[in-house]
Amino acid sequence: MEPKGGTPQSPAAAKLTQRPKKRGKNDYNPYGKYATKECGDVKMNNYKKANLNHLDEIIRCRMEFIREDMGNQTPEMEAVIQAQLQEYLTNHLNRDCFVFVAEEDGKIISIAFLLIQEKPANPRFPHGRVGNIMNVYTVVEKRRQGIAGNIIKQIMDFGKSQNLDFLELKAAPMGYPLYKKLGFEDACSRCKEMEYKWDLEK
Repeated sequence: MEPKGGTPQSPAAAKLTQRPKKRGKNDYNPYGKYATKECGDVKMNNYKKANLNHLDEIIRCRMEFIREDMGNQTPEMEAVIQAQLQEYLTNHLNRDCFVFVAEEDGKIISIAFLLIQEKPANPRFPHGRVGNIMNVYTVVEKRRQGIAGNIIKQIMDFGKSQNLDFLELKAAPMGYPLYKKLGFEDACSRCKEMEYKWDLEK
């Protein structure tokens, strides 16, 4: 799941175990401007934490991510998903769901979601606050320029400021090297991830 997104062939929940490297003069400044090199020239992209004014753009990017990750959906399914996204984001954005974006000419070109979960504490998360990163997506023409990496760094700083015990994500093969470079490590677990679904047609 990186710049591109996509269902991981071998999902790996990643745990943040080290602090970000010290910033240099060309590194990003949280909630400000970030410099990324493109074709030898430095191009400024506007990195920010999204708000409800970005709602339509967030939904557009989410739908693009879903189509690339899970294939084209029926018009009926897309309508259901978009309606849920509209309601969900209206109720949760900047409460327990935070969306970090890079914009160019008023259009989102890269995006990632951070969901903050509060749960009963244990030794692994003594503060009971965990961040789940999802929907890391960059438009095709802007990939491999370091933009998604800058967004993840922004999330790392924000997560630390929110007193999260750790950040976790499912890394697809394309994004795995990026996350390792940023300090994420393979999560060790004695448990196997499982799920149960109801057959709503019965």
